[in-house]
Amino acid sequence: MNRKSLISGLLAAAVLMGAAACDRNTGRDVPADISDDIAGVEDTAATDDTIKVTIAETGSGDADTDTDSSGKTDVTTAGLPVPTSEYDPIVFMYTYSNMAWHYETMCTLITASGEVYIFRDNPAVSMMHNGRDIELEYLKEYAEPSWNLDHEDIEELYEVCCAVAPDVETDMVHAAYDRGEYKFTCIDQETGREITVSVDGDYRMETDDPTLKEAQELSEDLLAGIRGPITDLKLNLYSYCISAPYGGTELIGTHLVFDSFEKLARYCEENGIELDVEAAREQFEEASYIMLQVFDTDQRLSGVLITDDEVLQLLPSLEAFEYDPAYDGKVGVGMWRFEGFEEGRYVDENGDPWVLYG
Repeated sequence: MNRKSLISGLLAAAVLMGAAACDRNTGRDVPADISDDIAGVEDTAATDDTIKVTIAETGSGDADTDTDSSGKTDVTTAGLPVPTSEYDPIVFMYTYSNMAWHYETMCTLITASGEVYIFRDNPAVSMMHNGRDIELEYLKEYAEPSWNLDHEDIEELYEVCCAVAPDVETDMVHAAYDRGEYKFTCIDQETGREITVSVDGDYRMETDDPTLKEAQELSEDLLAGIRGPITDLKLNLYSYCISAPYGGTELIGTHLVFDSFEKLARYCEENGIELDVEAAREQFEEASYIMLQVFDTDQRLSGVLITDDEVLQLLPSLEAFEYDPAYDGKVGVGMWRFEGFEEGRYVDENGDPWVLYG
């Protein structure tokens, strides 16, 4: 086993703790089958188990480039911006996905300041434009970093990654079956270019390019610096979320769980929660459990964060939402479908148990 495979396995073992328990949660969107895709590469030839590829970078702009006498493209960058409390962007992403038996996903986001967030997420959100930025916004607001790294180490790796030429040649070598894909990516803050540094798993990316090889070695060192105990985070955004206005004050702060849609609908009717029953029925009629929380503002529900398979928070939206006169002078009630609820297992953000209604 090569060094990168070893580090990939160790990190995956650390961050996937508790995964089996939360995999029972069916309240998430599953994308179309992409298990045969090799993200970020473009096939140019194939012989046996080796695929000759050129890294296909993406981004909102192009870095400054120069071509030497050999025809090789070099890249120059402006360096890593200094992070602040208001500006701490994603610099590196280390992602794991596997569709061999069921869909597994894990993401490590590393910011310019050295904050590390390791979490399982909703695959549909991760594939949205700026989906990772949205996830980071919620994690910074509602969670603590899983780890912190030295800013100087990040800066050193960043400069090497940004020096990797966009047309660098690599080989994708078949290495295993059903291991999924581990991918390390650097985001050029000047151009938005996503630089694929390494790929491992079913296919392993190999190269003779000295700059890319240096970036791979430094990325392995950076990942090796992330050690346990790692907080187990499951972030689920925009999936099975419903909101409704409530004009009273007595229920503010309420956290309840319903084991049938009919009980939920009756509770809302009796307590003045203005639930659109037919719209809610489409999502909740077959649900085993529905979580309900009454917020203290008119915010709508955007998602859920589960920490260490114990603390379950319904997350009020951090984003602007379209004006709705139905919420004037009222607060928001968030409802979320959760098939994996077990009575006595989960507490809310205040440490109080989620209570099964009735």
